[in-house]
Amino acid sequence: MEIHISGFPVFMKLGYFSKERLSGQEVLVSLSAEIIEFSPSETEDLSASVDYGRLISLTEAVLKDQEVRMIETAVFRLGQRMINEFPRISRLFVKVEKPILPDGMGKGARVSVSHLFRNSPGSACLPQN
Repeated sequence: MEIHISGFPVFMKLGYFSKERLSGQEVLVSLSAEIIEFSPSETEDLSASVDYGRLISLTEAVLKDQEVRMIETAVFRLGQRMINEFPRISRLFVKVEKPILPDGMGKGARVSVSHLFRNSPGSACLPQN
């Protein structure tokens, strides 16, 4: 089973150049979380799955108003925190999209960085390609 969240807007100070970080911008975060298999009971107990509301709240807590130079850093911080806080997630795909590039560099293009994280029981969170 998988949970998908796409295009969640978060305001942060992201950019390699100080001018970008000074004003900040909204980035778009997308997540795909593969949940360890379970059988939903008749009571529909949320603890058997992963609460997507908590995924969204954690995304905001990790990234909102943070100052980060590289989009890769934002992806890694978010993925690592989610894998550590949600043991029921076996694999997590994190994508952060930056819709505004400095000084008109992309002429309307957007840049995104994504990464796949795996949660191995009993081991530290390590990003996987």
